[in-house]
Amino acid sequence: MELIIKPTAKCNMACKFCAASEIKTNDKDSINKIFNIISVLNPDSLIFTGGDPLCMTPEYYFSIIERYPDLHMSMTTNLKDFYLNPSKWMDLLKHPNVSICTSFNYGSTRMWDKETVYSEDVFLEVVDTFNKYIGYVPSFISVIDYDNADTVLDTVKLAKRLGTKCRINNAMKIGRQGIYYPRYKIFQHWLDIIDAGLENYEINCSERFIGKCPINSNLLCGSTIRSVYVDHDNRIRYSNCEDKLNMDLKDIPIDKERPDPITQIIPYQEVIDSKCFSCELCNICNACEMNRIQAKECFNYCNEMLKLKERILEAGWKA
Repeated sequence: MELIIKPTAKCNMACKFCAASEIKTNDKDSINKIFNIISVLNPDSLIFTGGDPLCMTPEYYFSIIERYPDLHMSMTTNLKDFYLNPSKWMDLLKHPNVSICTSFNYGSTRMWDKETVYSEDVFLEVVDTFNKYIGYVPSFISVIDYDNADTVLDTVKLAKRLGTKCRINNAMKIGRQGIYYPRYKIFQHWLDIIDAGLENYEINCSERFIGKCPINSNLLCGSTIRSVYVDHDNRIRYSNCEDKLNMDLKDIPIDKERPDPITQIIPYQEVIDSKCFSCELCNICNACEMNRIQAKECFNYCNEMLKLKERILEAGWKA
């Protein structure tokens, strides 16, 4: 089990699709609550996201390492604070228990600050600094929407050039991101990546046989807590999905050991269309609750997915 922890909602960048840069939180006292959650859920590894996890202190993470020395910790971070203060973070980010994933996409929505677009040149400076001090080039996540859809292959080629991998994800309607970029469009991009012989440099393509998030055709995520969030009032919130944290913040009491996740059945009244259960793409489209909710609002979703059906199945996506 990978447990996603959002220790803070704060971020030090100013991206147009996200309001995290304007959030003020009181999150410094959350560590004992996080300790309790880790002890109860007993995850195999931890993934720290945000906001930006480097808005916390290195000491915050060292306290977790000290208490749980066998747990691997991954951080998904913009690396801005590391770039500005490499000596502050070197000991932590070079620790054998810690690995880093960062973020970059082309376009004008990802902002270093309110006046500066996080361009390829700035990204390369950050990555070069990380490689110089930490010794490797991190993988990175790219969010694709209608404005930067023509840059997908360039993004994967950038990952290849850097000797790393990227994850091409479609924009979901959440936060300031007001428009859903449909799954059928992101599948077209993934298929183009495979056709171009670049699948080894894009994580969703290289993991397509597994059925993991964001497709979730294994139907496992709905039966377990997978994400923990410290909200602006320093309350701990829980969810089975990272993307649901900002949509449905409900307290779930942690008072006993959680069972292993089990395969769940998609409720018939919640599927995108009544014809879904007779379609081989049913789980690919419906297993992720966030996708099926937003796909219902997407004109012609089913017809567009059906146009790609044979190619998706031939490529080997776990259905």
